[in-house]
Order: sequence, then structure tokens, then C-alpha cells
Amino acid sequence: MSSKMLAGVLIILLAATLAFVRCLPNDIFWDDEILLNQRLSPENCRNIGDVWAQPYWGLTSGPADTYRPLSLSVIYLEHLAFGQAHAPYRAISILIHAINSLLVFYLVSKLAGRAIGWPAALLFAVHPVHVEAVAMIYGQLELISFMFIMLALIAYQQALASPTKARPMALALLFGFLAYCSKESALMLPALMVLLRLCYHPVAESSAHEPVGKRFISGLGWEICFGLIAIPYLVLRFQALGGLAPDAANTVSSGYSTVGRIHAVIVAVAHGLRLCTVPMGQSLYYGHLRDSVFGRPTNEILWLVIAATCLWMLVSEIGRRALLFGIGWYLLALAPVANIIPSGVLVAERTLYLPSFGICFLGGALVQRFISAENVKPAAVRLIFASVLILYASASTVVAGRLRTAETHWRSTVQSHPRSPLAHEQLGQVILKRLLASNAPPSAPELDEANAHFQKAFELNPTLAESLMGQAIVARLKGDKAALEALYRKLIETNPQATIQIQAMKNLLEKP
Repeated sequence: MSSKMLAGVLIILLAATLAFVRCLPNDIFWDDEILLNQRLSPENCRNIGDVWAQPYWGLTSGPADTYRPLSLSVIYLEHLAFGQAHAPYRAISILIHAINSLLVFYLVSKLAGRAIGWPAALLFAVHPVHVEAVAMIYGQLELISFMFIMLALIAYQQALASPTKARPMALALLFGFLAYCSKESALMLPALMVLLRLCYHPVAESSAHEPVGKRFISGLGWEICFGLIAIPYLVLRFQALGGLAPDAANTVSSGYSTVGRIHAVIVAVAHGLRLCTVPMGQSLYYGHLRDSVFGRPTNEILWLVIAATCLWMLVSEIGRRALLFGIGWYLLALAPVANIIPSGVLVAERTLYLPSFGICFLGGALVQRFISAENVKPAAVRLIFASVLILYASASTVVAGRLRTAETHWRSTVQSHPRSPLAHEQLGQVILKRLLASNAPPSAPELDEANAHFQKAFELNPTLAESLMGQAIVARLKGDKAALEALYRKLIETNPQATIQIQAMKNLLEKP
């Protein structure tokens, strides 16, 4: 390795590390708390065999319709080694992310050249949309799955370029299976391989005159093999879950009208694209987007129109092949969570870790195009690109800092998205939790603050039974029995199916 190459590798590693190192001392909350304290507790997970024989959330911790045994096995082994020391988990996440950034550089360099590989890898290394995947322990599922997808594609690309295909193809098949066992979204790997072959096959230039259909069929047999190796994973999944399809009750758009489902797809695609290009107002939960789903997604449609216009303009700059690969990757990788088929999320930043590679690729291609342009000064382009990297890295550091505790996170979410009902409800819950854990009696202003967030959550979403339950706990702490009785009646009236909350509120009323 030349000194220039070594310096470049070290820069990528340093960028990927410094952008996210602030998350090391963060507390655990949200799904991390359930994962470490319930799912992987000795009572619920006796050994690593349980990880492979049970749903991702186990038998008691959550929905029984996801199966991610390999990535969960990695977290299980970390749990055995580190227990409740949270920093080592995140150090491993940062390490995997740094490795992934190098894999991005290697694959893009092989496909499109180092001039695109360097900026694409640096954008990927510092991108703020990756904060949830890197800073939250459960995000390792995305990191590990991405790593094996990259390794499978690198081996596949080598097989396409090699007269002796057996060894690299065998490695690609192995990495593909490991990716499937890490996260369900990796099942898009065969489609990504088709995209790679159509855009960057070693003989793509000489076969460009051939009809697309013929080029598509010519190497389809290999991609079918990668579909076939999903069968062992599906067998394991069936044995663990008792079925293959996700539970409809756990999907976001379950029960939506046709219009609502179309809106959900528009919102998912548009906000995913926005977060991959202009990451602002980031959160772990995007409940405020329900306004667009149940109303008119005007802003999202406008964003897609602007994006389509920009892509049309990019064709003349970076070429059709690069544009097809970048936007094709984004759309294919996003497909499992785009709600074309209802999924468990509307928009989740962790699920953008894989799709964002396509956008970073386009960014790298655009940087390379302007640097090589005759009428543009390369130094000016490099300065602008360096400024973007610093801006992205700074944003990643800020967002990672907001995840320091549950309270700092939900406060920032409420500030950025005041119409997110669950953000208000969660902020009320963490304030209550802090007050109840304190030795001092809770103060009236703090109780009023928690209650105000519960009230706002119920105003935004009257089906959120937890918001009424939070108000009931505040009323109990204040000794306001009349308010508690009124909340009990309201809960029965507005959400009679919330039997757990109804019983819990009834218990509060019956306590002396």
C-alpha cells in the first residue's frame, strides 16, 4: 500500500470515528433498554441457542415477527463481555461503521474509480443520518448487515471480473447468507447485484449497445443463486416464528385506507431522501409525519418534484450509468421499509443506513465531475466539499450528543417536532421517571411540566392511552382524586380496548 493510499485510509477511519465518538458515554434508553435489560437478560436468554431459536424480541419482550439471529448473537456476546458498561458496545459500533466506510471506498473504487470512491466514502463516514445506527446499540443490526452486503458485493464483483469464478462466488454466497441472518432488509441483495451488473459489469461498456432485457437476462442465473441461499434463512425464520410474513397488526399502515397507504409510501420515500441529503430535525421517532399521512403530503410531493428535477439535471453531469446506480440503490434498499408493503416503521433513520450509500455514491460522482471540469477550479470544489464534510460531521456530533439521555433526546425532538405525540408522551414519562427516582418529593412545576406534555400528546393523538395514564400518575402524585376519576372515565370512553392501562388506572383509584 502506497503512502498516499495509507493516508487516505487513515483519513476515512478518523472521519468515521470522530463524527460519532461523542456517543460513547451515552445512557441506554428506547429499544436499547429493552434489548439489554429484558431480551438478553438471563431469564429470557439462557444461551446463544435461544437467539437462533426465538424471535428477535424473544418470547416476552416484544412482537414475534422479526428474526435477526446473527447480529443479535453479536450483541449477546457483547452483553456477556460488557454487561451494563455501555461505552464498549458503542465503541464496537463505531469500529464497524469505520470498516463499512472503508468497504464503501473499496467497492466504489472498483466500480467507478478512486476519484469517486474517496468522496463517496468520506460522505458515508460522517453522514448525520447514520447517528441512530451507530449511537444506539440496536443499530448494530444495520451495521453488521451492511458489512456483509458490502463484502458479498465486493466478492461478486470480483467473480464477474475473474475467469475463475468459483472462489469469489462462494465467498459472495457465504457473505450473502450472513447478511440475511443479520437483518431482513438484506433480502434485497440479489436485486442490488442485478443493479451492479447492469451498471458496472466489467464488459458493460462493450455490451452497452445490447438491449437492456438481454443484458438483464444474461447473468441472471448468478443472482437467482443468491435468492436460493435465502431458503436456509427462511427455514430458520419459520421454525423460530411459526411463519414468514410479518404480523399485520404490527405494521404502521395496518387498517389505513388506500389513500392513506399511498400517502405513507410518498412520505417514506420523500423523507428518507430528505434525510439522506439535508439531514435536519433528526429523531428516533417521526410521529409528526402522521399529519402528512392522514392529511395532504404537499411538502413531501414538492420535495420529490425538486429531487426529480435535480436528478434530471445530474444526468448531463455524471452520466446515466452513475445516476441509475445511485438512485436505483436508494430505491431498492429502501423498498422493504417504504410501505409499498406495509412495514413496521414510517420513517426510521437506522433503516436509511443501507439506502444512504446510493446518495453518497451520487455525491462522490458529482464531486469527481466538478473537479475534472475544465472551467472549474479543483481547489474551489475541494474547499466546498471539505466544508460539507465538516458540516455533516458537526451535525453528527450534535445529534449524537442529544442522545446522551432519554430526556435530552425527547426534549430536542419536542423542540424540533412539536406535533409528535409520542415525543411529548415519552418526555412526560422520562420526567416522571426522574422525579420518582429522586429522594426529594416531586415539585409542582415539574409535575405540571410532565402533565402538559401528556395533555399535548393526547391532543395530537387521542388513541395514545399512555398519555392519559401519565396524567393519571401525575394526578395521583398531586392527590387529585377527582382528576384521576375523570381521566379513568375518559380512557374508557376514548380507548376501551386499552385494557392494560384501564386496569392500571383502576388500581390507582383503589389505592388508599
